[in-house]
Amino acid sequence: MAYSQRPASSQEASSMATSGGYKTDKVTQIIDLYSYLRRVYPEVERPLLLQNSGGGNEVKILPSILTTDETLDVADKRASGRTLANRAGVSLSIKFGIGTAPGNGGIRYNMGNAAEGVMAAAIAARFINKARRISSNDVVSVLNTLQRNLTNRSQRVRYCNHTFQSENYKTSKESRIIPDDDVRVEIALSPINMALVFPGDAFSDDSEERAQALVDRASIITPCVQYANSREISQLSNVMYYNRVKDDIHINADGVGDETGTKVDIYLTINGQKSIDIPGKYSGPNSRGRLPTSQRLNITQISLKREVNQFAQVGG
Repeated sequence: MAYSQRPASSQEASSMATSGGYKTDKVTQIIDLYSYLRRVYPEVERPLLLQNSGGGNEVKILPSILTTDETLDVADKRASGRTLANRAGVSLSIKFGIGTAPGNGGIRYNMGNAAEGVMAAAIAARFINKARRISSNDVVSVLNTLQRNLTNRSQRVRYCNHTFQSENYKTSKESRIIPDDDVRVEIALSPINMALVFPGDAFSDDSEERAQALVDRASIITPCVQYANSREISQLSNVMYYNRVKDDIHINADGVGDETGTKVDIYLTINGQKSIDIPGKYSGPNSRGRLPTSQRLNITQISLKREVNQFAQVGG
């Protein structure tokens, strides 16, 4: 569906809604919604986008409203649209987007490919915070640090790397300092897809493109957090926390190689190995009730296309 550029006034909103094919009762609701948005979000001068033709019940609101209002859930655009409709007292179907505006040079990322960089940050966040489950804010914090280390490897590759410190367990009576683990993160993506991973860098001159990218990135962060808190990653981080030695945890997201159906997108190694030995005390008893024994865990090398099926429906 095509959407017009932003109406400049309630009168223009009425005119555009009428010419766009909206029914009379919808035109009235559009004017009410526009008035509500201008009253509650005065800093957004032209917040509403309407379809060029076809009318119906759907309108779009600029994503900056979604990203600046802390009472709205940036990760759930559908629920946020319903919330705004209820607050404005309308029955319109509210979406969020930038319509046909060209934005920052027309950058159009592929969300599935960009997810590799976000997933790497989520896994890093879990190892940085080994003693607890992580949230979306932890992932954003890692991404903000990585953004300060962006470089260009070539015209087709944007790259960043950083080594985070991750505290290990020690008791209150510990006399010997237990060194922190190193959590090394490397991300290599095409500039277009790296734009979604770091909207603050790619869209620094276009607030609406940046807001739209932040909304899109938030929809990726949620399943990444779920995967980072999964059993395998949590078990690995738990062992690294309590083993009382310095470990080198390396997360490498390669999004510029061969993109086949079986390609590994994210390599995870610990001390240079793709497997670790887990002491029995970190494992549950077996089915016959015998005491747990040590085991070797092979670390999954992650393909978003193959194993992390939450991303199978993500388009760009």
